[in-house]
Amino acid sequence: MSEDSSHKPTPPAGPGEVVNFPGEAVTFKEFAMAIQGGDMSLAGRMLSQLTGIPAEAGLSAATFFSQKLESEPGSFMKVMQIRSEIQTGNNNAAMMLIMECFNVDGMHAMQALESMKKLG
Repeated sequence: MSEDSSHKPTPPAGPGEVVNFPGEAVTFKEFAMAIQGGDMSLAGRMLSQLTGIPAEAGLSAATFFSQKLESEPGSFMKVMQIRSEIQTGNNNAAMMLIMECFNVDGMHAMQALESMKKLG
């Protein structure tokens, strides 16, 4: 997505659906920019695409992360650590960080881990 992505319409998603920005790869950098800009709707939709969790879970997770960031400014480093843990094959540590950063568990946490593994 380009820097002017905030001007593009956000794709709709129904209950239980994962958001997909057609033809565009969303990045965690763009997610961070949406969080810092206070656009929880966009951040939630981006997180849905990045993690493969439903849009409503993405919004809840983005909102949780934004609130966590206020009390724990190092939270962005923890998100970056997820990738490192995945790359070294430490799936348990990655899963724990996903749960800690985004307040997801169960199937959503497992889906997020599997989707994040595909990000490279």
